[in-house]
Amino acid sequence: MKRAILAGAVALTLSGCKTFVEADIYTSDVLAVAEGETLSVDMNLGLEMPGMDTCNEHAEAITAAYASSFQAAEFRTCENIGLDTILQMRVTTSLYDLKTTEAQASEPVSVAVFVQETGTLTVLFIPNDAASRQLWDALPNNLTSMATYDPKPFLTANVINDGRTAMEFQAEGAFVNDTPITFATVSSMDRRGELEVRLSDVANAAFAADRAVMIGGLVVTSNE
Repeated sequence: MKRAILAGAVALTLSGCKTFVEADIYTSDVLAVAEGETLSVDMNLGLEMPGMDTCNEHAEAITAAYASSFQAAEFRTCENIGLDTILQMRVTTSLYDLKTTEAQASEPVSVAVFVQETGTLTVLFIPNDAASRQLWDALPNNLTSMATYDPKPFLTANVINDGRTAMEFQAEGAFVNDTPITFATVSSMDRRGELEVRLSDVANAAFAADRAVMIGGLVVTSNE
């Protein structure tokens, strides 16, 4: 029986199953947003399904529901990974300045930049519970009629330094390149450097409770 779906961590889950959300965040985009632009972010979604037949049967309808909730949604494939069947999808959501944007982003999950007085650019996942519930209601009835709305996201961000400057990345309460970071820790990012930031269970639970969660902070350390 299907238990939950949350968008973006957007999650279409079955009882006791897993959902994966992975956003690609480029430092040049973060810097542009800090200077006043509103852009977008692509996210890979891995939605656990009860089996390959169910995945293939409902892939089109699920993708259509996500397309109505995000800027774009593209079905990739249904695949077996170990003992799990995963529906793979790619969606596009908003990337914006949290200080200057008056209205909440309309997508179930978005990414925001908060410019600190120190100059640190804090990057966050922003939930929108109302939009997530609308997405839930848009799913095929035979998937949700016996289910309970109960978000259980697993959030990851790939932070990619594609700019012309070296950066520092500040993280806390996350796994950075599979290393657990309990206290505030700074990692260096050379040009073309990349970090995988996997949020903790505490952060995932906070997001499910409709609270923004921090991916990390970016600081420019050199100009070239």
